[in-house]
Amino acid sequence: MCHDLNVVRPTQTVRKILIAGHVGAGKTTVLQTLFGDQALTTDALHSEAVSDSKTTTTVAMDYGVIDCPVSNDRLHIYAIPGQERFQFMFRPICDTVTSACVSLPRTSAIGKKC
Repeated sequence: MCHDLNVVRPTQTVRKILIAGHVGAGKTTVLQTLFGDQALTTDALHSEAVSDSKTTTTVAMDYGVIDCPVSNDRLHIYAIPGQERFQFMFRPICDTVTSACVSLPRTSAIGKKC
């Protein structure tokens, strides 16, 4: 369940989760699956042809917040862009994350084994 970013209950633990991966690995799709219309996404038409089916790419970061009622945690989930030119954004986010998830496209050598 998504909530107002500014309302944190005093007993909540805030955790930051990073989703990383190559271009087209499905990072934005993960956030859209979790948050639906409440996900903050930054897709734009991409300037480099990555694949015939991918027409947009993340140009900043995707973001969503969810409260976990069982653990009383508030999760801030960030999906960072896969293009090398956006790597300058990684350090400020990575320095404060609690957990990380790597998204692999099914077409990668590792993804085919999963």
